[in-house]
Amino acid sequence: MIVLVEQYAKLFPDEANRIYAIFIETTWGATVSQQLASALARAAEYGRRGDINSFRCERPFPLLDATISEVAAGQRTLGGNLGPEIWIVNSEFKIASPIWAADRRLPFTINLNTATEAELMTIRGIDLVAARNAIAARGAHGFFRNIDDFKPLFSLQILQQLNSMSYEIKRLATYHRD
Repeated sequence: MIVLVEQYAKLFPDEANRIYAIFIETTWGATVSQQLASALARAAEYGRRGDINSFRCERPFPLLDATISEVAAGQRTLGGNLGPEIWIVNSEFKIASPIWAADRRLPFTINLNTATEAELMTIRGIDLVAARNAIAARGAHGFFRNIDDFKPLFSLQILQQLNSMSYEIKRLATYHRD
């Protein structure tokens, strides 16, 4: 999607600011800036609670506008806050080719830098607390560079399991979902 937005901006430079704004607003700035993503998430939480004073104090919109301007000026990239893909395969957890099929025979693949709580909890030994801790650490400290970055979060047994799953995905043949 980032490539599409960047190419569109090149083809239609007079629309570049608007397409950047649409993309950044839609993704809550998460692909561009951790600071912006966190500020927008906090503001949204205040809004959900009806805490207008905290919402006003958060003031994420000047940061949003500045980030859009920085992308348009080439000072930031749309993917500047994306971490490396750390793919693993969970062969114990099966999924169906198309979502509506009953036959679950494909192994579940997970990118640890984009995984949700539910995805992490498919891994044996990772419960809700551990999954939330991993996601909180990713949000607070940035993306994981490799599986070793999980050492403070998971037991040695889970780390060995993740390393095994990482090795297994490299041996996995390409499969296509219908």
